[in-house]
Parts: sequence; C-alpha cells; structure tokens
Amino acid sequence: MLVSKRVVIPHVFDLGFRCSMWLSSPIRHPNASADLPSDLCVAPSVRDVQNLDGAVLLDLQQGVCFSMTPVGAEIWRLLKENQSVDVICDRLAAQYSETARECIEKDVSQFLLDLRTYRLATEGRVRKFAPLPRILSLIQGRHQVAASIAKSGALFWEALAGLAAYDLFGFGKNFCRTYEFVRGWKPAMRPYNGDIVDRVCKAVNHACVWYPKRVLCLQRSAVTTCLLRRCGVPAQMVMGAQKLPFKAHAWTELDGRPVNERSDVHRSYLIWERC
Repeated sequence: MLVSKRVVIPHVFDLGFRCSMWLSSPIRHPNASADLPSDLCVAPSVRDVQNLDGAVLLDLQQGVCFSMTPVGAEIWRLLKENQSVDVICDRLAAQYSETARECIEKDVSQFLLDLRTYRLATEGRVRKFAPLPRILSLIQGRHQVAASIAKSGALFWEALAGLAAYDLFGFGKNFCRTYEFVRGWKPAMRPYNGDIVDRVCKAVNHACVWYPKRVLCLQRSAVTTCLLRRCGVPAQMVMGAQKLPFKAHAWTELDGRPVNERSDVHRSYLIWERC
C-alpha cells in the first residue's frame, strides 16, 4: 500500500539531482512502532509539490528528489500538519476500510521511519545549512559595489566567467551550496535599464553556446539570476517538478514572469522553491 524502497539514479534529470523513488516493496523495520519517535516532524529543508498522482519532494540540503504515491503523499501532508500517528492511522483507516487497522498502523510506522532514515523528517532537531566557503561569501558581498556593466560584450564575458565559476567551485556536485549562494546574492543597489534583462539573457545564451561543456538548467538559471541581480534586477531562481513523467527543472523569473524560458513553463511544472 505504501512506497518505501529507495533507488538512487545519479544525474538523470536536468537539474543534476540524485533521484530517489519509493517503490511498492517497503523496507521492513523490526519493531517499527516501538522505534518511532513521538516528536517526528517534517524537515524544514524539504519542499514538496503534490497532485492526484502523489507528491515529489526536494531536500534542499541533500539535493535529493523523492517520489511518493498518493497514500505516501497523504501521510506526508498529515505529518506537515503535525498530526499524531494515531490521527494519521485514523484517517487512513476511514479511507481504506477494507484494510485491517493493524496493517495500516504497521505500514505507517515503517513509512515514517523511512522518512527519518532518509532525513526527510526529524525528531525536533533543525538541521542547519552548511556555511559557504569564505571566498564565495566574499564574492557575494563584493559584487554589489562593482562597476555597472554597460556593454553586451562585457556581459558575455561575465556570463562565461559565471559558468566557469559554477564548475570551478563544485556547484554542480553540491546542490545545497548552489541554493545558498543564489539565495544570498542580493540585487545591486542601482537602477536598471528596461533592456538589461534581454541583454543579460542573450549574453547567457551565447555563453552557453561557447562553453566547452553542456550547460544544464540549474547552472544556466543560477548564472542568469546572479548576473541579473548584479545589474540591479531583482530576479529569482525557481525550481519545480512534475510527477508523471517525473521531471525537475530550474529557471529564472522576474516579478513572477519567466525570463529566458518558455512562457508556459508553469503549466508543466509545479513550483518547489523560489530563491
């Protein structure tokens, strides 16, 4: 009834996440009910999107995606509401009256222990994000006092340097670092011209063409967002997912409008996080 088995597939999806899917063969925990803590709660670093097919979770700290069946998504929703195990079992027993209460309690306990094992749920202890290396923190602070970029040629070299820095500092292998860096990159305190958004997007597109390796959407959106903010534009990096078929994607938005991205992206992806 529940999904539990974890399969790790490195770098399959466009975001470069490790993808983990809970399948129909549950992991068995001996004495699951006895081992289950009473103060289990959803980890604050986890984001989710839900529809009729279930849910897709993203752990911002681990950079790992998880897929849940509709039953697993219902348990997750109740856990987010801080409902007790008894209440969760009551809800499921009312919905699945043909299933024995004892079986439901056992499966729910195993499922919640899986959430704890995969660090999607914690026992009241908040996990903190790892601090950025000092050099990256200095880069974040210095960009706001840098001179304004005026020429498209300079924007191209800035974009190309950004793509190279993304690989040099290992952002592609550390999702949490990427998220924290972009979130901490504040827009420069300067007015911006109306055409700067188009100029930055064109510069990033040209840089992606000339970059010696394939640029995935997370790298492109991180560079686009930071370069726009460097020019004073309050852009956001957005991450989203769709359940079936499972896909994850990242893009840049300005005032809720996708930039350098197809206009119907919101129809394809439910939004996990904006930063």
